[in-house]
Amino acid sequence: MNYKNEPWRWPLNLVTQDYTGAHKRKPEELKIYLLGNPFVWWLNLLPLLFFPCLLLRRLFDLQRASGFNIEKEPMSELMSSACWLYLGWSIHYLPFFFMSRALFIHHYFPAMIFSTCLTGVLLDLALKELNHKVRLAVLASAGALLIFCFRLFSQLVNGFRGEVSNLESSSIYHLRWLDSWFL
Repeated sequence: MNYKNEPWRWPLNLVTQDYTGAHKRKPEELKIYLLGNPFVWWLNLLPLLFFPCLLLRRLFDLQRASGFNIEKEPMSELMSSACWLYLGWSIHYLPFFFMSRALFIHHYFPAMIFSTCLTGVLLDLALKELNHKVRLAVLASAGALLIFCFRLFSQLVNGFRGEVSNLESSSIYHLRWLDSWFL
Protein backbone atom coordinates (compact mmCIF):
# COMPACT_ATOMS: atom_id res chain seq x y z
CA MET A 1 0.00 0.00 0.00
CA ASN A 2 1.38 3.41 -0.98
CA TYR A 3 0.86 6.08 1.67
CA LYS A 4 2.45 8.93 -0.25
CA ASN A 5 -0.06 11.42 -1.55
CA GLU A 6 -0.41 14.59 -3.57
CA PRO A 7 -0.79 18.02 -1.94
CA TRP A 8 -4.08 18.78 -3.70
CA ARG A 9 -5.70 15.99 -1.65
CA TRP A 10 -4.75 17.46 1.73
CA PRO A 11 -7.23 20.36 2.16
CA LEU A 12 -10.01 18.05 1.00
CA ASN A 13 -9.13 15.54 3.74
CA LEU A 14 -9.04 12.75 1.17
CA VAL A 15 -6.16 10.84 2.74
CA THR A 16 -5.29 9.14 6.01
CA GLN A 17 -2.01 8.08 7.47
CA ASP A 18 -1.58 4.77 9.25
CA TYR A 19 0.88 5.05 12.14
CA THR A 20 0.84 1.40 13.15
CA GLY A 21 0.78 -0.68 9.97
CA ALA A 22 -2.82 -1.58 10.80
CA HIS A 23 -3.44 -3.60 7.64
CA LYS A 24 -0.65 -5.95 8.70
CA ARG A 25 -1.72 -6.20 12.34
CA LYS A 26 -3.95 -8.74 14.01
CA PRO A 27 -7.47 -7.61 15.06
CA GLU A 28 -6.56 -7.61 18.77
CA GLU A 29 -3.56 -5.28 18.24
CA LEU A 30 -3.85 -1.51 18.64
CA LYS A 31 -4.29 0.57 15.45
CA ILE A 32 -3.80 4.35 15.21
CA TYR A 33 -4.57 6.59 12.21
CA LEU A 34 -4.03 10.22 11.35
CA LEU A 35 -7.25 11.70 10.01
CA GLY A 36 -8.42 15.28 10.28
CA ASN A 37 -11.82 16.17 11.71
CA PRO A 38 -13.98 16.17 8.55
CA PHE A 39 -16.19 19.00 9.81
CA VAL A 40 -13.23 21.30 10.44
CA TRP A 41 -11.35 20.42 7.26
CA TRP A 42 -14.35 20.72 4.95
CA LEU A 43 -15.55 23.92 6.65
CA ASN A 44 -12.07 25.36 6.10
CA LEU A 45 -12.45 24.87 2.35
CA LEU A 46 -15.06 27.61 2.08
CA PRO A 47 -12.80 30.50 3.19
CA LEU A 48 -9.92 29.19 1.10
CA LEU A 49 -12.13 29.26 -1.99
CA PHE A 50 -14.16 32.39 -1.34
CA PHE A 51 -11.68 34.72 0.36
CA PRO A 52 -9.87 35.70 -2.86
CA CYS A 53 -13.27 36.58 -4.40
CA LEU A 54 -14.26 38.53 -1.30
CA LEU A 55 -10.97 40.42 -1.33
CA LEU A 56 -11.25 41.30 -5.03
CA ARG A 57 -14.81 42.52 -4.54
CA ARG A 58 -13.73 44.64 -1.57
CA LEU A 59 -10.89 46.18 -3.61
CA PHE A 60 -13.21 46.90 -6.56
CA ASP A 61 -15.79 48.50 -4.25
CA LEU A 62 -13.14 50.67 -2.65
CA GLN A 63 -11.73 51.67 -6.02
CA ARG A 64 -15.16 52.76 -7.25
CA ALA A 65 -15.54 55.02 -4.22
CA SER A 66 -14.52 58.56 -5.05
CA GLY A 67 -10.94 59.47 -4.27
CA PHE A 68 -9.85 55.98 -3.30
CA ASN A 69 -6.14 55.38 -3.19
CA ILE A 70 -5.20 51.78 -2.43
CA GLU A 71 -2.03 52.91 -0.67
CA LYS A 72 -3.87 55.30 1.69
CA GLU A 73 -7.23 53.60 2.26
CA PRO A 74 -7.19 51.38 5.35
CA MET A 75 -8.82 47.97 5.26
CA SER A 76 -10.93 46.76 8.13
CA GLU A 77 -8.93 45.02 10.82
CA LEU A 78 -10.66 41.70 10.11
CA MET A 79 -9.98 41.90 6.37
CA SER A 80 -6.37 42.78 7.06
CA SER A 81 -6.06 39.79 9.42
CA ALA A 82 -7.69 37.55 6.82
CA CYS A 83 -5.18 38.70 4.18
CA TRP A 84 -2.24 37.82 6.43
CA LEU A 85 -3.75 34.43 7.31
CA TYR A 86 -4.40 33.60 3.65
CA LEU A 87 -0.83 34.57 2.84
CA GLY A 88 0.43 32.37 5.71
CA TRP A 89 -1.64 29.44 4.43
CA SER A 90 -0.29 29.94 0.90
CA ILE A 91 3.33 30.12 2.06
CA HIS A 92 2.96 26.92 4.10
CA TYR A 93 1.02 24.97 1.47
CA LEU A 94 1.90 25.93 -2.10
CA PRO A 95 5.64 25.00 -1.99
CA PHE A 96 4.70 21.31 -1.64
CA PHE A 97 3.49 21.30 -5.25
CA PHE A 98 7.08 21.86 -6.35
CA MET A 99 8.75 19.25 -4.13
CA SER A 100 9.86 15.91 -5.50
CA ARG A 101 10.15 14.13 -2.16
CA ALA A 102 7.65 11.79 -0.50
CA LEU A 103 4.78 13.85 0.89
CA PHE A 104 2.33 12.91 3.63
CA ILE A 105 -0.79 14.48 5.13
CA HIS A 106 1.08 15.72 8.23
CA HIS A 107 2.99 18.15 6.01
CA TYR A 108 -0.26 20.13 5.67
CA PHE A 109 -0.68 20.77 9.40
CA PRO A 110 1.15 24.14 9.56
CA ALA A 111 -1.01 25.42 6.69
CA MET A 112 -4.08 23.96 8.38
CA ILE A 113 -3.54 26.21 11.40
CA PHE A 114 -3.67 29.28 9.13
CA SER A 115 -6.72 27.90 7.34
CA THR A 116 -8.58 27.33 10.62
CA CYS A 117 -7.74 30.83 11.86
CA LEU A 118 -8.90 32.26 8.52
CA THR A 119 -12.20 30.41 8.94
CA GLY A 120 -12.65 31.97 12.38
CA VAL A 121 -11.90 35.48 11.14
CA LEU A 122 -14.25 35.20 8.16
CA LEU A 123 -16.96 33.63 10.32
CA ASP A 124 -16.65 36.61 12.66
CA LEU A 125 -16.82 38.97 9.68
CA ALA A 126 -19.92 37.22 8.32
CA LEU A 127 -21.74 37.03 11.66
CA LYS A 128 -20.95 40.43 13.12
CA GLU A 129 -23.98 42.08 11.50
CA LEU A 130 -26.41 39.45 12.83
CA ASN A 131 -28.59 39.68 15.90
CA HIS A 132 -26.72 38.52 19.03
CA LYS A 133 -29.10 35.57 19.61
CA VAL A 134 -28.82 34.38 15.99
CA ARG A 135 -25.05 34.70 16.11
CA LEU A 136 -24.93 32.71 19.33
CA ALA A 137 -27.19 30.01 17.86
CA VAL A 138 -24.98 29.66 14.77
CA LEU A 139 -21.81 29.43 16.86
CA ALA A 140 -23.40 26.96 19.30
CA SER A 141 -24.56 24.76 16.41
CA ALA A 142 -21.10 24.81 14.82
CA GLY A 143 -19.51 24.02 18.19
CA ALA A 144 -21.90 21.11 18.79
CA LEU A 145 -21.16 19.66 15.34
CA LEU A 146 -17.43 20.07 15.95
CA ILE A 147 -17.64 18.21 19.26
CA PHE A 148 -19.83 15.49 17.71
CA CYS A 149 -17.31 14.86 14.90
CA PHE A 150 -14.42 14.92 17.36
CA ARG A 151 -16.09 12.29 19.54
CA LEU A 152 -17.08 10.22 16.52
CA PHE A 153 -13.56 10.03 15.05
CA SER A 154 -11.54 10.08 18.29
CA GLN A 155 -11.26 6.30 18.41
CA LEU A 156 -9.20 6.36 15.22
CA VAL A 157 -6.58 8.78 16.52
CA ASN A 158 -6.58 7.46 20.09
CA GLY A 159 -6.31 3.86 18.95
CA PHE A 160 -8.74 0.98 18.58
CA ARG A 161 -8.68 -2.77 18.42
CA GLY A 162 -10.58 -4.77 15.83
CA GLU A 163 -10.86 -5.30 12.10
CA VAL A 164 -9.89 -2.62 9.58
CA SER A 165 -12.72 -0.59 8.08
CA ASN A 166 -12.98 -2.27 4.68
CA LEU A 167 -14.81 -5.15 6.41
CA GLU A 168 -18.49 -4.62 7.24
CA SER A 169 -17.96 -6.44 10.54
CA SER A 170 -15.44 -3.78 11.61
CA SER A 171 -16.29 -1.54 14.56
CA ILE A 172 -15.12 1.45 12.51
CA TYR A 173 -16.81 0.57 9.21
CA HIS A 174 -19.28 3.45 9.70
CA LEU A 175 -16.38 5.93 9.92
CA ARG A 176 -15.07 5.24 6.44
CA TRP A 177 -16.98 8.07 4.76
CA LEU A 178 -14.69 8.16 1.72
CA ASP A 179 -13.20 5.27 -0.25
CA SER A 180 -9.83 7.05 -0.21
CA TRP A 181 -9.63 6.74 3.59
CA PHE A 182 -7.52 3.68 4.38
CA LEU A 183 -8.86 2.83 7.83
